[in-house]
Amino acid sequence: MEHFGAVPYITLWTQWMKTYTAKILQLRMGTRRVLIPNTADHLRKVWTTAPYMNSTTSRPQDYAFSHAIGLDVGNQAMCPRFKRMRAAAFRAVARPSWPAKLEPVLRYETYSFVKDLAVATGEPLNPYRPLQRITMNLSFSLTYGVRFESPDDPFYKAYLSEVVAVSRVRTATKMWVNFIPVLKWWPDTVKKIKSAKKTQERRVELL
Repeated sequence: MEHFGAVPYITLWTQWMKTYTAKILQLRMGTRRVLIPNTADHLRKVWTTAPYMNSTTSRPQDYAFSHAIGLDVGNQAMCPRFKRMRAAAFRAVARPSWPAKLEPVLRYETYSFVKDLAVATGEPLNPYRPLQRITMNLSFSLTYGVRFESPDDPFYKAYLSEVVAVSRVRTATKMWVNFIPVLKWWPDTVKKIKSAKKTQERRVELL
């Protein structure tokens, strides 16, 4: 773990793959074993082929995020309660419902994106903000039935700010407490979790 911080971890793993000519890397990060497939074929094998898939159908419990946020679709370990919730969500957006629910939203968001491109003709355009808005609008349209016309919308900017702040305790290779449990008493860890809790409370108030 002392390697992390000097270079981005994805870059480091790529370097190791080339150095050791390995298609799969296995690391020991604190108390956890981490498996890193480095090709699409090996990734497919690990995720979809028995017996490997039996070990990759869940996610480890994330101490920092679970204590700061609680139940979260993107970061929750696959406990029985969460599996029931996920199954209900999948049924709500099952394939037969896609044309009625998703097509109008996708059509309008695509139109808005193309309109942004047309307005910016002849000028440099960073596609990140329009694509970010598409992602957020898809999420908000399906969940709350609302969307944002502009990336400069005050609510939109405030919500994004809170999301970014909360995500700081989700990162896999920056919150070392997820790998070294004793660090949960480390002052910096306590400070980050407290800050994320306050940010999450503000995000809930926004919603």
